[in-house]
Amino acid sequence: MLLASAVTMDDKIDAALVAYMEEYEQYQSLQVQLQKQMSEGYLCLAQARKTAGVIGISQLQYPSEMAANTTVSCLCDQQQVDVSRTTLGEDRSKAGNPLRWFGVLAPNALRTAQTTFKQATDISARLVESKLRLQACEMAYHTLRRQLSEAEAAS
Repeated sequence: MLLASAVTMDDKIDAALVAYMEEYEQYQSLQVQLQKQMSEGYLCLAQARKTAGVIGISQLQYPSEMAANTTVSCLCDQQQVDVSRTTLGEDRSKAGNPLRWFGVLAPNALRTAQTTFKQATDISARLVESKLRLQACEMAYHTLRRQLSEAEAAS
């Protein structure tokens, strides 16, 4: 009987380790995607500055009432992880579309940079969710290992 429970416990530990490794692979993939999006976004921003001139796109263009257009919130429960991204409406954001801060004819590269950074925000939210799932898998693995060592010590 003890041998059968040890085998099933080993199977549970193996399954927990496999789940951890799969989640880690997903986490690494999201990190690569985020790095790619951020690099592309900064490159587009540099191209826009080159096109419009250094003075044309700078921090001096930002309005004083600048506020975030997007917020990300994370709700962690023992069973579930919920990461949500909320885009604020025009009424909440006094500044409106940030591209308008730079004039009517904003460079195309600036529009591309905005889209790329929005995608990076989505990836960041998924990355946080993956990290929390990874931590949950790690805790489950350690709990199973502890239970196995306690069962072995009891026998």
